[in-house]
Amino acid sequence: MAFFQAANAAIRAGRLRVPRPGTATDGKQCLTTRSFAAIDQDQSDNVTTEYLANGNGQIAQDTAANRQALGGAATLFNGSDNGLIDLFIDPALGCTPWQVPNLADGGALTPALPLDELQAARYTGSPGNPAALVPLNDPMTLDGNGQPSTDKTNTYRSLMDMPPLPAGQSPATYCSDMERIQGKRIQQDVNLLLQNPGPAPGAANSLFTFLAMRLQQSFGNLNCGSFGLQNDVSVTTDANGVVVAACFLNQAAPITAGAGNPMAGTTNCPATTTAGPSAGASGQPGNGSGTQSPGPAAPSATPSGSPYHHRYSRHHHWW
Repeated sequence: MAFFQAANAAIRAGRLRVPRPGTATDGKQCLTTRSFAAIDQDQSDNVTTEYLANGNGQIAQDTAANRQALGGAATLFNGSDNGLIDLFIDPALGCTPWQVPNLADGGALTPALPLDELQAARYTGSPGNPAALVPLNDPMTLDGNGQPSTDKTNTYRSLMDMPPLPAGQSPATYCSDMERIQGKRIQQDVNLLLQNPGPAPGAANSLFTFLAMRLQQSFGNLNCGSFGLQNDVSVTTDANGVVVAACFLNQAAPITAGAGNPMAGTTNCPATTTAGPSAGASGQPGNGSGTQSPGPAAPSATPSGSPYHHRYSRHHHWW
């Protein structure tokens, strides 16, 4: 909180300039951590720091010096919220996150959670571009009985430089905006997202299918169905539980060149493929059988061998 207070004072005094998010390849504004086109059921809760880990159990911050010292080490990161936007969505959409010199890595430029939130606070929130603020139905801010907690929600918000309640959306509006805005943007950007990997290859075979899976699961984890809403997205998994296709109830056409969603025109994806894991390698959806209603999502099968760190709420889910 002290950091944000000092940073906001510097912004007001003209000593700190917050850069605009920029314009994406699709002609739209690049996303922020408060864009309904990018948030999930528990927004703004991940740092962008990456770590190295080798087979001897050694872990170090991911810097040039440590990469040389720990040759062949795997990279560990949390690929949701801040990391998802800065490390995956921004590159896919032709955007660049706000970066500053990393003093631990010889001054190499790096993004950071505080930068993301300052930028989101400055450039998200206008007609047609509402700012998503941590809602009362966030699973991480419920009390011990699973009931909404104003105190926990406001504490979470204060740590992310957000105004306290009643600012922001009601739980029902948060769910509705998430489904409407994010489902449309994912489909519009399908040609940019399909050609890029997501943060969890063991859970979804592209950035497009990862975001669709994440949106589907967020609907369930926020209990959006209790507000009379219907889940906009359903997915198909292969025999290994990897999401390989996504279908949308409310269809939107892509706005960049390319083949588009292979399942375009299909509003209800087959639940599971029967052809085995080859679909994940090719990046194309398999031929599924059965149906899956676009209601609250069931958890995906746990990926194996993936360095992607997951977080746990009422469901075991990956993002």
